[in-house]
Amino acid sequence: MACLISYPKRTGNFRGGFVNSFQNWYKTHESEILEEYFQFLRFPTVGTKSKHHQDMQDCAKWLISRLESMGFKAEKWDFPHGQPSVFGEYIVDPSLPTILFYQHYDVQPEDPVNLWQTPAFEPTVRNGKVYARGAEDNKGQCHYTLTAIKAFLHHKEATKCNIKILIDGEEESGSTSLMKHGHLYKDRLKADHLLIVDMGIGTFEAPHVCIGCRGIVSLEAEVVVSNIDMHSGEHGGIAANPIHVLAKALSSIHDENGQVVIEGFYDHVKSLSEDEKKQFDLAFDSSSYQKEFGVRLFAQKGVHPKEANMLRPVLEVNGMWGGYTEEGFKTVLPAKASCKISCRLVPGQDPQRIFTLVKDFLRKKIPQEVELNVKEHGHGLAYRASTKSSLAESVKRAYEKTFGKPCLFYTSGGSIPVATTLIQLSGAECVFPGVGFIDNNIHAPNEWFGLDQHKKGFEMVCAILEDISSLQ
Repeated sequence: MACLISYPKRTGNFRGGFVNSFQNWYKTHESEILEEYFQFLRFPTVGTKSKHHQDMQDCAKWLISRLESMGFKAEKWDFPHGQPSVFGEYIVDPSLPTILFYQHYDVQPEDPVNLWQTPAFEPTVRNGKVYARGAEDNKGQCHYTLTAIKAFLHHKEATKCNIKILIDGEEESGSTSLMKHGHLYKDRLKADHLLIVDMGIGTFEAPHVCIGCRGIVSLEAEVVVSNIDMHSGEHGGIAANPIHVLAKALSSIHDENGQVVIEGFYDHVKSLSEDEKKQFDLAFDSSSYQKEFGVRLFAQKGVHPKEANMLRPVLEVNGMWGGYTEEGFKTVLPAKASCKISCRLVPGQDPQRIFTLVKDFLRKKIPQEVELNVKEHGHGLAYRASTKSSLAESVKRAYEKTFGKPCLFYTSGGSIPVATTLIQLSGAECVFPGVGFIDNNIHAPNEWFGLDQHKKGFEMVCAILEDISSLQ
């Protein structure tokens, strides 16, 4: 579900880095590591489809067995009307710092199936890339994390921390069960550091560490003008057209400079100082971005593109429909029109307040005699760690050790709604490491993850564990 914000073009594989016993361990066990990774990918864990209920259960059982083989005390957390989460803990000494890893094993649907070059749940390696649904998001990143922990525990002399891991079965659908029932496991989730390994790196040549993500509130609005669709010739010019009504209201949300005009939308936004911004990677290659995605840039006047994406709130219309949209033509004046809207938020903003502001704005812009129905689809708070937190500094050192390059910070334009819940329950500081690339096709056909990414992710997690342990 996470959005990988990394616009500079990737130019190749970094061949430097540190050579140590962890790298040698990976090389020695590489064939079994990859076979286990492929086993993980073969589970069709689309948690939102009822036909995959048993697949979710089977995968959770498989994860428990892997954790137990590593010496973890592991268990499955079942929830009413939801998919299970897997939890494991390896406690060395309660007086030592505790690291909590968060991952997820559920994946997005593989649709449209016909666009996959090879079956989505049969991992295929082509040119050093593993193609499969979940190859990156999040099974690839979850698996290299598990592998790194296994290697780290193998080197007993390095283990000067306690390790917990929570593997969610509902991240792609908003982690509803953990959000609702997580408080029941508050004592189990207590930790000093929280690592949500579900983000991107930028490039191997210019790595950056994610220390936050935007919040979100999503909603659906429906405009109704009549009981049934009507003949556009007989009724056109007399009855209101709901698509016109809704389109006019939506078009009034932004001004000519791209700013949201809803009163109060930008209230309470916690901005960064110019000195703080210097710690963030704001590099943006507009030519490469346009070439990569074939897109027309949308520029907010006076706002840097990466700042607009990472550090400022936005409102986007994600879909709009009404009337006849199938093949051919049908001259109707539709009875209703609908749209979906998402607002990506930053620290200081209250998602439920923003929902009310958007709903009230639409009500003012749509004629009172027209019926308007608005419902919320979910929300989550934004989070941004301090660049000077002990965990952020540890992860930064680990990145620089792994990639042999200076490292900056960034915050994701995407959202992980459960993040703030886990931060509150665990009482931990949080960072969002990961080695995803923006072109890994997550949530799309032909998702892939490089074998080099898997290996570097493994080294990165080992380096984080090594750094935190070295401070004891």
